Amino acid sequence: MKYDIIDNFKRTEKIQSELRFGDFNKVKDPFFSVVIPTYRRPDLLKETIMSAANQENFDFPYEIIVVDNEATDTINETELLIRDLDIENVYYYKNKKNLGGAGNWNRGIFLARSNWIIMCHDDDWIKKDCLAVMKEIIEQHVNTKMEIGYIRSSADSWYDSNINCFQKSRKHMKLPKKKTALIKQTYNNVIWGGGATWAGAPTCGTLLNKSAVLEVGGYNQDLTPCFDCYVPYHMLGRYAVYKTVYSLGVYRWSQNDTYRKETLLGLIKAYNEFLEILSNKHYIIRFFSNEHFVDCVNYYRKKANEVNIEISDEDIMQIRDVRYSKLRLKILYCLLYTSDA
Repeated sequence: MKYDIIDNFKRTEKIQSELRFGDFNKVKDPFFSVVIPTYRRPDLLKETIMSAANQENFDFPYEIIVVDNEATDTINETELLIRDLDIENVYYYKNKKNLGGAGNWNRGIFLARSNWIIMCHDDDWIKKDCLAVMKEIIEQHVNTKMEIGYIRSSADSWYDSNINCFQKSRKHMKLPKKKTALIKQTYNNVIWGGGATWAGAPTCGTLLNKSAVLEVGGYNQDLTPCFDCYVPYHMLGRYAVYKTVYSLGVYRWSQNDTYRKETLLGLIKAYNEFLEILSNKHYIIRFFSNEHFVDCVNYYRKKANEVNIEISDEDIMQIRDVRYSKLRLKILYCLLYTSDA
């Protein structure tokens, strides 16, 4: 089955990643490995690296692993940046061949020397207390029944000026006093949410348990464009999956591949396909199937509007015949809101 667990690390194991910068003697036994997959974005990458390098209130060694998916024999702009920054705990790898997005994420995870991995995309940032907070969370959960597998870092949003979006304020939210507060993800969230969880793209300081990721096979390129959803999904029942309440990173919304119409429609199509599989397993998901799909469409239509892209009814009808009950949709929203509270 397309969505079954397979060993995605094995698919690229014969392609080498060359260490082009870094000395392992400078950082021994790192508690964290901050993994930053990158491809041709040196200007944005610099801000990402500096956010990882300028951490505060920590008393442990950590490494920053940059894995470059631009397979060139020459020194490219990314390598020049790394050498110019000359940061002691940065390790820069360049792949001999382009591994694809999922493959590059897997390679960074494989190269990490620590079992605790902090992930960040090359255009996002982690906040100055991210590592300190994550270490405290790990220490607080040492004796829990289920080992931590995945902690999705909440993040503030930063929008490029060409995106038509009003930034949402979080001032109305009553946050707990402890920054280590977590929201647990369970199968009930998956059932009531129609398979759509918040545990998606691992960035902005998201914590991964390397052993857990290896066990569930890593990220599967065949599930593009939403391969990031299935690692935490497969961990459920094996490991504890959480989301932080406090924001530990900053997510950059810019006019990139995510905002292409083809990508947005691809995300809707992929969700519909997974929704059909879950509908065969769970009556509740099947009962609200049409409403779940409409909720997904509404979300991606909003994203499309941010960059003046129109997703028409005709576009949606080519994926699925849209028939839903407004009453059921209201009930679903109430159930989702209650389950998140």
